[in-house]
Amino acid sequence: MNAAWLAIAAALIAGCAAEEKPEPKGPPAKVTIYREPSSRDSLFPMLFAVDGRPITQLDPGNGRIFEVQAGEHEFGYLLGVYNCTEKVWLESGKSYVYRLAQGCVIAREDDSVESPSSETAVTRDLSDSESRPESERPHNETRVR
Repeated sequence: MNAAWLAIAAALIAGCAAEEKPEPKGPPAKVTIYREPSSRDSLFPMLFAVDGRPITQLDPGNGRIFEVQAGEHEFGYLLGVYNCTEKVWLESGKSYVYRLAQGCVIAREDDSVESPSSETAVTRDLSDSESRPESERPHNETRVR
């Protein structure tokens, strides 16, 4: 009798663990991240991640644009001795700009939330990106799932 209850409990636990979050509806959020220039940490690359998955490596003054489904996410970066994370909430179809800096700064720019039809979602010059090689320009886009 105990073996039967254990089998049922194990099946229920396995079923609950296998559940996935429902896929959000609507367009993804567009996120721009940029690393502030700094002479103190310029030797170290910054590895940026969303929900624990690496997205990009940023040098000082560089940025990146990517899309991610709406909802709660954890943004984080590794920079030298800093291993920083921040919970963020993103709305479907909106654009956001986040500033990354030494000292565990992951800060949303106040005026960055805009509708997808707006062409001014990036609110800050990313260190003269036009003079950089194509591979280093901040307009590279990635979709995060």
